[in-house]
Amino acid sequence: MHGYSDEQLTSGTVSYKGQGDRIDLLDFKAVTKSGQAVVIAISGDATSETIEMTSGDAGAFSRFAGVYSRIRGGLLNIRLKRQDGPLRRGAVDIRNFQVVGEPRLKSLVSTPSKQDGKSLKDAVKADIDVSEAAFEVASARLVSGNGELLVSEGIVRGPQIGASFQGKVHDSKGLVDLTGTFMPAYGVNRLFSELPLIGVLLGNGRDRGLIGITFRLTGETSSPLLEVNPLSVIAPGVFRSIFEYRP
Repeated sequence: MHGYSDEQLTSGTVSYKGQGDRIDLLDFKAVTKSGQAVVIAISGDATSETIEMTSGDAGAFSRFAGVYSRIRGGLLNIRLKRQDGPLRRGAVDIRNFQVVGEPRLKSLVSTPSKQDGKSLKDAVKADIDVSEAAFEVASARLVSGNGELLVSEGIVRGPQIGASFQGKVHDSKGLVDLTGTFMPAYGVNRLFSELPLIGVLLGNGRDRGLIGITFRLTGETSSPLLEVNPLSVIAPGVFRSIFEYRP
């Protein structure tokens, strides 16, 4: 089975039952080049639907489906449900993966502030290498329907960097509008949020670090515009939300 990015799956089997644009049953199984399984199960009727996707190689499945080509490895789980309406609600969870050669990550850490000319790397006085960024977990709540995909409570965590995000991944016009906070040295910064009192004052919750920069990604999904707010570079977590962009 041939997909996008020259990605191939083998040992594929498909069982399907449906009418028009309604899927009553879909049972898809295949194996990636790395030997990991890809399983998609959809069941439903006129008023409800349940979607479950699992793969031991999230990167291969993402490339095959044409969703995103820069992920390597990872355990993927997606669960969506629809009940009495067009909207599907659920969550996505990816564990232990890498993002390789993502130019927008480089822009986040290297874009200079218009105020003092310093970038995020300058603010933390460290060389933040994001050419191959490893992550332990990425998760978000999803709402899909009417040509739109919305995310909320998005968190990406890794030993080097982390981020929180929310907003619109795409709409019927092919536009994106995502906002969030990017944090370097996430593992170290998060220690502050775990400390009594200090964590309350500076940590801004369990999944926020001490130092970060807020960002907004807007425009066409194929070539979105990245904006960063340099004021948030030096702001502790509890104050950083003041500078966050609002969709």
